[in-house]
Amino acid sequence: MVKKMKKSDIKVLPIFLIILVFFTGLTYYMTNQSNQSKIENLESRYNSEIETLSTQINDIQTQLEEKNQELEMIQNFMGTYFKAMNHLYLAWIAKVNAEYYYDLASWSYDNNYLQDTIDYCVQARSYYLDASQKFKNSEALFKKANNTAPNEHYIYLSTSYVGLTDSGSKLMTYMYEACEYFESASLKYLQYYDTGNEEIYEIANSELEEMNKRIEKHDKEVDIYNDYLAEINAILET
Repeated sequence: MVKKMKKSDIKVLPIFLIILVFFTGLTYYMTNQSNQSKIENLESRYNSEIETLSTQINDIQTQLEEKNQELEMIQNFMGTYFKAMNHLYLAWIAKVNAEYYYDLASWSYDNNYLQDTIDYCVQARSYYLDASQKFKNSEALFKKANNTAPNEHYIYLSTSYVGLTDSGSKLMTYMYEACEYFESASLKYLQYYDTGNEEIYEIANSELEEMNKRIEKHDKEVDIYNDYLAEINAILET
């Protein structure tokens, strides 16, 4: 026979169900809150990583822009620099030709070929004038390059070349003037040999004195020119 259930037993079942439902709901709520918290933490980490990555990308873009600007400055500098070097090369060629004819003029003078001295002085003056102008052209371009120099190394280099070309132009000018006096003195000596006029002879001597003054200035400037050359060589070796 099935035993009848007491009334007290029947009342216990609903209370148990209520408790079970309550704890089940509580567990679900706490689990849901925990999962929500984990999701929020993951989202926070994700957003933080995205922000860090975005900052890194911006930094890289900034660095690339700076490098591009630096490369552009270097390209502009080198373009002007090579133009300046071309004029400097032409100045050196003219200088070599001028010195060649000056040496011929000096040899002719020492051997009393005064007309040849005059002729060679004319040639030498032409090349000295040309060399002086090309040094000036080069100087102007090195100054322009200096304004676009991307860093101190290039600034120092272009500044030294400005000094060198300025000094080179002075050297050529001094020798141009020396040749003028040399030519004039030789002409006066020819006139003296034709006329025997002592006054013309004295004028010729005074012309040579002026020539020697220009040569002294030239020789002093050579030291300055060589100092700039040494400075440039030191820069190029670093």
